[in-house]
Amino acid sequence: MKWSVSMTGQDNPLASGESQSNAEIDSGELREIGVAEFKVPTVAKPRQAMLRAAVEIGNARTTNAWPLWFFPPEPWKDVTNVALLNPLVRLRDLSGMAKSITSSIDRSTNVVIATMWTDELDRFVSRGGRAILLQLHVAPPGPVPTVEMPFWREAIRLVESRHSAWQDFPIDDGIAGMQFFGCATDCALDTTELKRAQRPILRRLDARTVAIHDYATELDWNDGKLIVSTLRFEGSQGLANSTQPLGIARNTAAAYLLRCWVRHLQST
Repeated sequence: MKWSVSMTGQDNPLASGESQSNAEIDSGELREIGVAEFKVPTVAKPRQAMLRAAVEIGNARTTNAWPLWFFPPEPWKDVTNVALLNPLVRLRDLSGMAKSITSSIDRSTNVVIATMWTDELDRFVSRGGRAILLQLHVAPPGPVPTVEMPFWREAIRLVESRHSAWQDFPIDDGIAGMQFFGCATDCALDTTELKRAQRPILRRLDARTVAIHDYATELDWNDGKLIVSTLRFEGSQGLANSTQPLGIARNTAAAYLLRCWVRHLQST
């Protein structure tokens, strides 16, 4: 097996290598034949790369390619004026990524990240505050109803690329791909009956029924703004058989996306 990794738009490979296996492989068998290991460069903003591999088995040769994304190593180190209300303990390691995050709302708070809808959060946003509510189907109800449905199966995940909440997060020409692997969820928002102004951020188009739901949307909430999302920024949280990262500190792309949403709210 020969492999190489190149930054998108660059001809010279960032890394390359090859390996050889003497193991017998039956036709159609799924197994590891080599490992591509390399050091990721430090980047100031998200960068896409392509991993390409070529395999020869006897007289047969096949190739494949996979997109990769590199993210800045410490996107939360400069975060200020943000409070984390985390009664469901979903983002327990976020405070370690941003030392200035507080556990309660004070006079300096301009953005709140919350894992449950509460009267305190409602008052904060209604009076002109900004907040991100991470809402799950199994959690206490929030301002938007949720519906259980798969993220990958029978769904087209539509990115509203004109929404400034995306900042510089890589969004693949409007279709959410594998950079969302770590925050894929099992429920979506039912926004059909909402009476408030909303600006969708990430939508779900059902491939069978063409029904539209939302994975993230921004609402006008009296004098404030509220982003509601069912994405799992904490990853698997130890769920059985899950291959998602455990905790937001390990969930690189998800952590960067949440930081993008904070930057958006702080700028509006």
